Amino acid sequence: MVAINAEILHRFVREGEAMGAIPLPVYLPTRFDFEQRERHSRDLTFRALREKGISFADLTSCMKRDDHGFLFLQDDPHYSPEGNAQAADCLKPIVQERVRALS
Repeated sequence: MVAINAEILHRFVREGEAMGAIPLPVYLPTRFDFEQRERHSRDLTFRALREKGISFADLTSCMKRDDHGFLFLQDDPHYSPEGNAQAADCLKPIVQERVRALS
């Protein structure tokens, strides 16, 4: 599964670049990332992406807060409006840096 996911992202990046796009895979953390649950499959995926030379953004450390409950809808794995805003705030400087690097 990890190898397949890494290959899908690798192809996404290659095809995007071939079309003149600036692909940026992004890892959006889940509740599990903030609850200190075992994230072995995530870590394997990150390693596989690095081995393929795929640059990606991991928003986990930027979004980590003592009270992470507000990031998610109640009893739902999806981000709340506040969680989406936090993800956007974390992603903004990453995108700005990628664009500056192209100038």
